[in-house]
Amino acid sequence: MMTDLEEFHLINFGSNEKPLKDGERNLYVDYSTCCALGQNSKFFQDVSASFVDPSTIYYAIQGSEITKMSGDIYTLLRNIQEVNYAELEQAANSMAQGDVESILLTDG
Repeated sequence: MMTDLEEFHLINFGSNEKPLKDGERNLYVDYSTCCALGQNSKFFQDVSASFVDPSTIYYAIQGSEITKMSGDIYTLLRNIQEVNYAELEQAANSMAQGDVESILLTDG
């Protein structure tokens, strides 16, 4: 038997839902001031260690530009070059439209 919430979801969103692909994930990294300053903190290093994986595709959010970066994830996470702001709304839209697991690393 279906719950009211499950039924509501099926009626309103069921046909639009698509399953996520296995074996890949996107990491969107905010390059704004606070993340750039915090990259050397123990907290940032502890959290970001879980993102170092060959299946991770790294995207740098630098102002209004979101750039797919190549290279070692660990090195990329230790070399964030500060920009004035990061367009998080654009990143969130890209994550929502994607078909893989996505992670947003930000101070926002």
